Amino acid sequence: MGSYESKKRTRPCVSCKRQKLKCQYKESLPCERCIKHGMACYFPTTQKQSATAKQSLRETVLPRVNQQNHVVIRDQSRAGPSAVALPSVSEIIDNGGPKEQVTDFRKLGIISKTEAAELLHIFCTKMSGHMFGYSSEELTLEELWDQSPLLLASICTVACPHHPLLQYKKTRLQESLRWLASELLNHSDSIDSNVEHIILGLIIAFLWLESNQLYISVAIQLARMWRLDQQPDKNKESKLWRLWYLLYIADGTQNLMSHKSPSIHKQTEPLIASVREMLVSNVEDPALQEVLKRNCMKGTTPTTDQLHLLNEVEHSKIEVNPHTLQNMHLCGLVEYHMAIESLFHGGTIQDTLASAHKLLQPKTFGAPWETNMDLDKWMISWTITLQNIDVQNDAWCLKSTLLYYNFARMHINTRWLSERQASLENPDWLQIWSNASADRSALIDASHDISHSAAISLLKLATKDKDVSSLFQFLPNHVYLMLFFASIIVLEAPSAYSLSDPSTIKRLQQGFKLVKTFRGMLASQTSSDAEFTRKIDNSVQSLLAAFIDRCVQVTNSSKVNNRIEEIIQDPTDSLDSETARKTISAWPSVNHGHP
Repeated sequence: MGSYESKKRTRPCVSCKRQKLKCQYKESLPCERCIKHGMACYFPTTQKQSATAKQSLRETVLPRVNQQNHVVIRDQSRAGPSAVALPSVSEIIDNGGPKEQVTDFRKLGIISKTEAAELLHIFCTKMSGHMFGYSSEELTLEELWDQSPLLLASICTVACPHHPLLQYKKTRLQESLRWLASELLNHSDSIDSNVEHIILGLIIAFLWLESNQLYISVAIQLARMWRLDQQPDKNKESKLWRLWYLLYIADGTQNLMSHKSPSIHKQTEPLIASVREMLVSNVEDPALQEVLKRNCMKGTTPTTDQLHLLNEVEHSKIEVNPHTLQNMHLCGLVEYHMAIESLFHGGTIQDTLASAHKLLQPKTFGAPWETNMDLDKWMISWTITLQNIDVQNDAWCLKSTLLYYNFARMHINTRWLSERQASLENPDWLQIWSNASADRSALIDASHDISHSAAISLLKLATKDKDVSSLFQFLPNHVYLMLFFASIIVLEAPSAYSLSDPSTIKRLQQGFKLVKTFRGMLASQTSSDAEFTRKIDNSVQSLLAAFIDRCVQVTNSSKVNNRIEEIIQDPTDSLDSETARKTISAWPSVNHGHP
């Protein structure tokens, strides 16, 4: 056989065999893949084993058979053959079978239909804005209960912490959700219906639960298998192409938060690259179609007409129905993650970090197009677009765009954020924070100012803007993490120089107040994943304490005036000082504005 060695192949488990993947284990099951995803791991039964199992089942079942179906044959020579009615598998499970293996929340009675209806209402009214209209109007409880248990389990799991009487049921609901997702992966080749509902359920679980890797992996695998990543047939009316866009957004969110290599690349996905064309083709208003076509930033620089539109103040607003506005929001976030992918996932890790660090040089900010600033092109495009339409019916569409834009500006202008390796459980965050000021130099001052400004905008949107703060407890997990990163940047470690400069004192006042407000909202409001927000709350609390300790150290070592109280005693926001309360003198000749 030459240099080739004969290797004994391991016998694959059921899941790996169905997915045609290599099954890795040492001596016995479970295999590495099933352990990673928390799935049941077992060998497929052979024909001989199946026949033996059937015979064993028959011998077991033939005896508690109902008396009316049991015929006693006294004389085999005189009596003909008698049919025996065997119970179905579901009857065996419901009548003393292995109930411990069934974790379907409906069979276990974890919640009633009435309770599920209340949780569905919470999700549709408070949380479905992140699903781009998918789950707000068309879902009915009866349909979900009978035909889409995974989607209903996902909705109930993320909504029950917000129900005053059902909070304690989240743990069992989440166990049922994981079981349903695992079963889905084990039997994916037999699924031929409810494609949309299944993937929606997995995406919801991914967005609002910390242990989400299983859900997004299963969703992408199933979407590939059902060919949702292919261009839709023009002769068929299908909305499933929107699911692939939603999956791309979810995958991009995970990449941005954890620096994980993307699972979906825009370069190899024609459907992703043509998102603007898909949006335009589904818009009936000719005026809106023209706006979307005109503002598509395909070139390397904005046109003169686009720059002119960007500086205009007055625009006639186009009325847009809610469904079209949701499609525009979907398109906007897809293009946003395409811009992010081009910056951080364009090649090898060394290449992407090098391209990101080029952006930190102040001389490059005068010509952003030379540094592949797709993010700026995206923002110009959607700034012009949103100026032309009426978004008052869905303020979240505009405000969420600002959230992601400011996070991206903050991200690409903060070196440690681009290179981070620490997690929330790792105390290295405080070391990163401590070293952030020491690593600054004259070369990155411009980037630092941009990053700080973006972080301030991010925290102000979340804590002060009523459209966002009213939904704070219903936000997906990654938004809380974005705000935590902003807190680290805003609460920069002070130096002796900064504590002696009045303008810096005001900036530290504003930053401390914003972070403290953010921490208070985390601690006082219930989220869908309380354990995840608790980790962020603890980290922010440690950050605030470390900031105060640093102020004390700097003050004692440099003998500067003790101005710590000015920073931490809940001062008024310095940026709002011009619009703060003013004393109005009602006496003539004192106030010239008075008649």
